[in-house]
Amino acid sequence: MARSARTGAVALGAAYLAFALLGIPVIIAHPLVYNGYGNFFEQLSLATGACIVYASFAPIASIRAARLARTGYYAFAVCVLSFALEQLFYLSATASLVPKWIPPGQTFWAAATSVAFVLAAFALLTGFMARSRLD
Repeated sequence: MARSARTGAVALGAAYLAFALLGIPVIIAHPLVYNGYGNFFEQLSLATGACIVYASFAPIASIRAARLARTGYYAFAVCVLSFALEQLFYLSATASLVPKWIPPGQTFWAAATSVAFVLAAFALLTGFMARSRLD
């Protein structure tokens, strides 16, 4: 099972990384439009997940696997921070995705989830309240 999990992680990680890299020309063409960055980090977050899965199924606990998992962990934290920024930059569009019947309102929940993303990124980057450290 570990071998097939690692093979799947490599396949998915490569595919998601390829899609992330396809977003770089858009970022270069329009560096002041955050949507390109958001698309890049959405795909990169999936690639980092594959990286962590690959490292977690290492046959023997090695320094290389630990380093790979740690790199994926911190890269994912940067992606989470990007999610917060994207929601804040496009707050009205994000708010329109929240059902109108949920109190106290669409904008409140869009802002609240943005704050949650910021706090999650902070927790990931600092290790605050982490169950185990990636050392």
